[in-house]
Amino acid sequence: MVITCTADKENFTTVYTTFSILVKYRQKDNIPNNSRSPWFIPSIGQWCDMLKNICGKDPMTFNRTSVAFEEYYKYGTETLDKLNAQLGKAGRSARNLSVGKRRIYQTSTEFNRQLSWIIIWGFLDDWDRIGIKGYDKSAGYLIYPFFAF
Repeated sequence: MVITCTADKENFTTVYTTFSILVKYRQKDNIPNNSRSPWFIPSIGQWCDMLKNICGKDPMTFNRTSVAFEEYYKYGTETLDKLNAQLGKAGRSARNLSVGKRRIYQTSTEFNRQLSWIIIWGFLDDWDRIGIKGYDKSAGYLIYPFFAF
């Protein structure tokens, strides 16, 4: 099962919105205190493994556009389609994006004291991109928990 949640700092008291969502999920699902949920927020390394092994694109080959950003101005649709094909085997998808839209997922990895790593899919008329970058930890982006099995 795949869960997509929106991290919105207006709804949480901490700046680490991703982890606030997990605490609320744990309380809602009555996960006992001394046991661990099989869900976890992936690190940037785990997202990179997914991009390489499932989507066929190695972020180590992405073009660096700044100190904190590596991206390709192509492969967005291709990688999202491959991810959805894999998720389809479990009856889920990451949902397709239309032109002018983007999807940003926060990771559990710090970029530095103020930033965490994110993964971004973005689509405009003149580009179709996939990228990874450091971004403000308090931003209200999506989280995409992985399931350990």
